[in-house]
Amino acid sequence: MTGTQIIKQGLGVLRGSGWLAFSMNSNRYTPRGMKGFTDIIAFRHDVTLVIEVKGDGDKERPSQKKFALDILPHLGDHIHHFIIENIEEIEDIVEMRMIA
Repeated sequence: MTGTQIIKQGLGVLRGSGWLAFSMNSNRYTPRGMKGFTDIIAFRHDVTLVIEVKGDGDKERPSQKKFALDILPHLGDHIHHFIIENIEEIEDIVEMRMIA
């Protein structure tokens, strides 16, 4: 499955489960300073999800690794960063199986 397909289905799963979810992957011009920003950001109650999607054959780019490292010190108990490769992982997140 492509990353775009996972994002589209994942947004449906998240929204159907009560998450306020947005795709940040527009494949358009990105303002300077936003390089490497995550594909999906979702909110529910006091939890925020930052999700990078990798479809078949996709690899994490250096700018995406840098973004993850930059936000890591700022993640608290209620902000979670994931790199996912399939829709099942989003379903696991929705069921809170991947959130400690």
